[in-house]
Amino acid sequence: MNVLILATDVFKKGGIQRYTRYQIQALKENPYLDKVFVFSILNKNPKNIFEEEIEIDYIAGGTSFFKKIIFIIKVLFFCKKNNINLIICNHISLGQVAFFIKKISGISYTVNVYGLEIWSGLRRFEILGLKNADGVIGVSNFTLNYIEKELNIKLKKRFLLYNCIDIKRFIPFEVPNIVYKKYGIPKDKKIIITVGRLDRDKGQETIIKSLKMFSDDIFYIIVGDGINRNKLERLAKSEGVTNKVVFTGRVPEEYLVSFYNIADVLVLIGKFAKGEGEGFGFALIEASACGKPVIGGNEDGSIEAVLDGKTGFSLSPDDFEGITRKIKILIDKPRRAKKMGMDGRKYVEENFSYKTFLKKQSDIIKKVLFGN
Repeated sequence: MNVLILATDVFKKGGIQRYTRYQIQALKENPYLDKVFVFSILNKNPKNIFEEEIEIDYIAGGTSFFKKIIFIIKVLFFCKKNNINLIICNHISLGQVAFFIKKISGISYTVNVYGLEIWSGLRRFEILGLKNADGVIGVSNFTLNYIEKELNIKLKKRFLLYNCIDIKRFIPFEVPNIVYKKYGIPKDKKIIITVGRLDRDKGQETIIKSLKMFSDDIFYIIVGDGINRNKLERLAKSEGVTNKVVFTGRVPEEYLVSFYNIADVLVLIGKFAKGEGEGFGFALIEASACGKPVIGGNEDGSIEAVLDGKTGFSLSPDDFEGITRKIKILIDKPRRAKKMGMDGRKYVEENFSYKTFLKKQSDIIKKVLFGN
């Protein structure tokens, strides 16, 4: 059995790219498969790529109309030449390509769905690709339920495949002084942290506004970069809390685990709306794996990454007082926070390890190809 993965991009440091890379790894370790091939539309961007290399069989090199046509032709002839049995699309925008190939050659295909791209407006050809897919793989039940209940799209087969993380890499440890010095982080403060691209709301504005309500012992770290950074920096200045906030920008992969370990609590609370929201909330489980209590939103897929009251708290992004109160609880009650962090680590080990991901991915392949 041979599988072809069609990807929009596998190089960038983003949630979809990370998820796809784990899929590629799991498929290549699947004993039921003979060969796994990977096509990517986009090429590497030296300013934003994973450190580890990944083998790609074909790169289109862009999204122009001409390159898309070449990409489709390449896929068609490649499938025929290499006896492809299954196409896996890492994004709904590629579903139409797989559907076209299926019409011509009968090859089955699956489509990955995440979240934001689903509730921010689907195009007609994307809906067509979902409806005719032999399987739709979702990173959360929230996203899969939204497709069926809110968009009224009946899926032939739906599969839940949670994000996974390297539980041997994301672990609790004592952070070296060099990280504190490099980013100007005080060691004698209680640390709140948010991790993610600054291109949509993840609760940063709420936390910045709440900092005046905390003592000077509280410090806020915003990890990530994006179009909202200037806006957030202006907000911190207008609120008079610039001395309590540090913007790190993008950080190297080797420093990411250190930032989780620096924190006393991670907060990731996005609004659910067009162009906003989390399909899952990847940073929440990364922080939990590092033994940290977390606060996530209760309007989107983040709710599946947090056991409310056990590994952290789930709250409405509009509940300013509630968010502030829960942060204070985790800061003022270190024993409770530590217990939540330990329970979070256990929750991740049981549900979001690569071992679990590998097994579930294998089960999906069997059900799609063999129906059992």
